[in-house]
Amino acid sequence: MTQAIDQDIRELKIAIEALSKGTEANTKAIADLTASVSGLREEMRVGFANVETRFADV
Repeated sequence: MTQAIDQDIRELKIAIEALSKGTEANTKAIADLTASVSGLREEMRVGFANVETRFADV
C-alpha cells in the first residue's frame, strides 16, 4: 500500500476509536438520566399519595 492509504487507514482507526468512546459516554449518560427520571417519578408518586391522604382528612 502507499503511504497515503496507510495514513488514511490510521485516521479511520482513530476516528472509529473516538466514535466508540463517544458512544460509550452517551450510553452512560442515558443510563444516568434514566435512573434520575425513575427517582423523580417515585418522588412524585409518593408526593401525590400524601396529597390524596390530606384531602381524605378534609
